[in-house]
Amino acid sequence: MSLYDKSLDSNRQEIRLLSIVPGQEAEDIQCTLSVISLHDDPKYTALFYVWGDSNTRKQISVNRTSFDVTLNLESALRHIRMSDVQQTVWVDAVCINQNDVSERNQQVALMGDLYTQAAEVIIWLGIGNKYLDMLAEVISETGLPTPPSELPADNARLQEYAVELCKINVLFKIISQLPWWTRIWTVQECLLSVTDPIFQCGSKRFSWTAFFRIYWDLYQRLRRMKVLQFESHPDYQELLKAVGGDADAVVDFDSFLPLDSIGVLRRNLGSGTRLPLSECVAACLGRKATLAHDYIYGILGLVSMELRQEITTDYNMSYRDLYQDFVELILFDGTSDDFQFFTWITFDLSPDGQPSWIPDLSHQRSSRYSALFLASPQPWRSVGEVWISDDNELLLHRGVYLDVLDSVHPITIERNEWRASLSKLEKISKMPRNEAGQLEQNPPFPPQELINASRAFHCRHLFQAALQATLKDEVQINDTLSNYWWDVMMDENHEHFNMIRSIEGSLLRPELNGMSISTVIGRMLAYTHVACKGRSLVKSRGGLRGISVPHAEPGDVIVGLLGWHMLVILRPGKDFYTIVGGVYVGGLMDWNVLDRCYERGELTEATFRIR
Repeated sequence: MSLYDKSLDSNRQEIRLLSIVPGQEAEDIQCTLSVISLHDDPKYTALFYVWGDSNTRKQISVNRTSFDVTLNLESALRHIRMSDVQQTVWVDAVCINQNDVSERNQQVALMGDLYTQAAEVIIWLGIGNKYLDMLAEVISETGLPTPPSELPADNARLQEYAVELCKINVLFKIISQLPWWTRIWTVQECLLSVTDPIFQCGSKRFSWTAFFRIYWDLYQRLRRMKVLQFESHPDYQELLKAVGGDADAVVDFDSFLPLDSIGVLRRNLGSGTRLPLSECVAACLGRKATLAHDYIYGILGLVSMELRQEITTDYNMSYRDLYQDFVELILFDGTSDDFQFFTWITFDLSPDGQPSWIPDLSHQRSSRYSALFLASPQPWRSVGEVWISDDNELLLHRGVYLDVLDSVHPITIERNEWRASLSKLEKISKMPRNEAGQLEQNPPFPPQELINASRAFHCRHLFQAALQATLKDEVQINDTLSNYWWDVMMDENHEHFNMIRSIEGSLLRPELNGMSISTVIGRMLAYTHVACKGRSLVKSRGGLRGISVPHAEPGDVIVGLLGWHMLVILRPGKDFYTIVGGVYVGGLMDWNVLDRCYERGELTEATFRIR
């Protein structure tokens, strides 16, 4: 008799639960599988894990029948099994008949309720290692080290304190590399859990709340910490080897993004909360899924019931058709917040012939190819007229033409070249139009008010782009002083340039809110690196200056699409445009200048044919 002979009744929200028979660690795993209804309020633990290599498997016993599972699941069941009490769990690989597409469709639609009703959530991160054991000890027992005073006499202690914090940061880097963080289903699993999820690495356990309390505290301390030379410390070097010996990778924004984004969402929104569609998608981008459909189905439990009813769970459907239906749902039925979806994604220039406006969510590039930190929190005006052509190839979208790109200058990703690179780019950005070269002057230049606003925009703000909007909780200093020290940093011939690395530059200053000049400079460099590393400085023929996705080219056009949160670079073709990505144009992104020019009729309106 098969384990799955009894079909599940969707009307009663039936699921299967696995009961693990008590046993000692070395004993074989014995389980029973039963069918229950969520209507009956069953008590169970939801076990979340990474499947691992499907070709390497071990056997467990389910209803006295041998059942193959992956090594990672077998290890998880063995470690969570109790010695004296039966434990009832829901685990997808056993509780869903993976060979029955119809049942998978039905059960995926129940995931939101299934996660929310779990009495306990265990997140299995693997059998662990000495580094994860060290982190578990920090989280569960010792906490972060006590900070010393910042008096000169305590500089040696401050140095040791900095080393300890940076070592713990490496430990978080190690745990952030574990594959569980990058799974698409991780988002629902974490956000829909009503109880405080429990992480388990081997026999070590710690709660979600404790984990992120230490993580956020560490982040705040590192952000406030004076710049110290700790990289050569032997303890720090030993830990660096665990992440490939790359010190830059330890503080790389993208490397912590899967962990960080989940923590922020659960902290800000609370468990069981339904999210705006765009935030659901944003949290899932760049994660891994076995099936391309799961980039949509993996968020259904997070959205409103109304939106869920608009999307049919069907794994037999082409995932490309699913993505198109999803984009059309946003275009025609989405809120202004939902249009932030286009801010988070990377657009494909259609190497396989697919329209660029239908992004491939299963093959997203790094965040520098998206409009992250290039967009505004608010949309530009309300959504205009939008159509889809009869053959489903063209998106016809109302908007305004702004200008043509005249020059594109790649921005390095290298930290050790960062200041010098910014200094060079700043000089390029300030060149008059005739020094940068011009394309033909047809169509017309943008209105002079737009050009003046972009030229007057300070380069510090330009290179920080929209990251500025996320820095409201930072210790703020006078904008004039910030711009002054930026200008000093950019000019090696400035009379105060050498002060930056001098003893005087390390002194704490009241006018800088208790920070030193070197700390202020370090923060500005760090912010600009996060915002625009690997992207491009672009200049239009009329003199607009911006930070864009890296693959922009001269001849591309800057447009404003009504209802979008970003300005968009389009690439002209014979009969249509393709979407390249977002661009942050200095002086325009609060929309005030753009609105004035639009309302005076000074901008060229058009229906853009986008493929």
